[in-house]
Amino acid sequence: MNTIKVIDSHIHISNWTDAIDLNHEDYKQFITPFKEIEKFGWSDATVTHNYKESVNAFINSRNYDYVNVACIPYVSGRDASQNIMAALLKMDNKRVFAHGGFVYPDQPVTFPFKEGFEPHTQLEELIKIGFDGVKMLETHPKAKKVLKTDFTAKGFELLFKKLEEEQIHILWHVNDPIEYWDDPANSDHPDREAVYGEVYEILRRHPKLKVTFAHMCYMTTQKERLEKLLDDYPNVFIDITPGPSNFRNMSENVKAWREFFIKYSDRIMFGSDFSTRGGGYSIPNVYRFLVTDDSFKMAGMDVKGIALDKDTLDKILYRNFLKRVGEKPREIDTEALSAYIRKYEHLLTNETNRIPMLNDCRKKGLYI
Repeated sequence: MNTIKVIDSHIHISNWTDAIDLNHEDYKQFITPFKEIEKFGWSDATVTHNYKESVNAFINSRNYDYVNVACIPYVSGRDASQNIMAALLKMDNKRVFAHGGFVYPDQPVTFPFKEGFEPHTQLEELIKIGFDGVKMLETHPKAKKVLKTDFTAKGFELLFKKLEEEQIHILWHVNDPIEYWDDPANSDHPDREAVYGEVYEILRRHPKLKVTFAHMCYMTTQKERLEKLLDDYPNVFIDITPGPSNFRNMSENVKAWREFFIKYSDRIMFGSDFSTRGGGYSIPNVYRFLVTDDSFKMAGMDVKGIALDKDTLDKILYRNFLKRVGEKPREIDTEALSAYIRKYEHLLTNETNRIPMLNDCRKKGLYI
């Protein structure tokens, strides 16, 4: 039976028909048994049939109190359906938080935005529907290459003003591991330091933004820089969602990083990057890194645990998310969701999602 409470602050959904089997070898091969694993109370999960069942099986088998779905509707051919699917999931499962994503009808992004599709207008819609915050992936190098967004541009000014004034939580992905740019295939992707510069400029303009930078802002090769970011902006949090290379980097100076985790224990959240399409394989090893001082492999990389104390673990795995995002998921406003479906229906171009999703909406009286 689990003795550790966990909230997964960072998971993803993809297509309606996504189905996973958490007992499949693709998952089990990444689990390195360690003696403390029973504290998390894991159990078997059966094969699922769609994204809702996949998320439900994931929550139940991993003994999570809550999960948070981070919607990224504009990459990999996705469209407005991902926000709608997350809202439907929230309606059906009261253990699901969700952060909605912005939809960009034009790719690359052009200014001015189409009337009614401005980011600040979409923010109002998402919050009215009952989302618990917003997810930003626009500063991921692949997304930025396609969208060519510049958050410092005038068209985003009202968005960040509203986010800061209303203290709406942002789960924000910035850059990728530093070795990403070593691949010649990525040589034409946006410059890493230029992306950081854009983010720092937004923080300078809006220093009270309620933002959590995912994946430790990919600064684990620059610990002092990450510390300065947290010190300069007291409203900034980070999550420890893998990339696995972050854990390899931290393992090179376990003592210093253990001190970091303790010092900033009120501002760190656990996340897995689990996806209904497949992923989140490193979850047991993230636990092992936090709970033990074992030496082990994570995605083929050498990792050593930092063996945090129980109070620090409780903050990172559970309490910080509730403090940051809310004590429970917000309720879905069905009228607002219906209006969103009607407005964005012409952007539901993914037939894999569109047909079963709209059928489910009809059953719930959300789409006539």
